Amino acid sequence: MKISGQKGIDVAAYLQKLQEASKGGVQGPEKVGTGQGLSPNRDQVELSGKAKEVLEIAKAIEKAPEIRESRVNDVKAQIGRGTYNVRGEAVAEKILQDHLFDRTL
Repeated sequence: MKISGQKGIDVAAYLQKLQEASKGGVQGPEKVGTGQGLSPNRDQVELSGKAKEVLEIAKAIEKAPEIRESRVNDVKAQIGRGTYNVRGEAVAEKILQDHLFDRTL
């Protein structure tokens, strides 16, 4: 395989720039890779709209409480009154879903 359009890279100069950057001698990542013999091109990452949306949702989930206090208090009150009722079908369905999910992992 041949990659065309690439200039040679001075590895020693590149390593020196990296060392200077790690010691604080070079300010910011824009300085690394612009020295003599180094390519001025930089890698760049762009997130798609969908990826940004997923990232925002993940952050919102992290901020959400793991335990919904209002729901817990509601169930406790129902149990205390003797009115808490769970359908057997719902329990069986949840068990099967969890079992199938575990098998797919």
